[in-house]
Amino acid sequence: MSLKIRLAKMGGGGKSVFRIVVVPTRSKRDGGNLDILGYYNLSLAPTLKIDQKKFEKWLNCGAQPSAALRKILSAGKTK
Repeated sequence: MSLKIRLAKMGGGGKSVFRIVVVPTRSKRDGGNLDILGYYNLSLAPTLKIDQKKFEKWLNCGAQPSAALRKILSAGKTK
């Protein structure tokens, strides 16, 4: 089973909030997830918070970040 670390949309109506989750590659965007690693909030000032220990654990297990998540992480706004 291949794994992805990607965004799952939680907010709506101009208040976009995304969870950073680990999911099987073939699951839907908002389907069931294996673990929640953090969140990305776009409301006033973009905020990104990730549990580094969990993130490293899943990377070592073979999970790959999605293209959108890689773009956000490269911006360097991690807390």
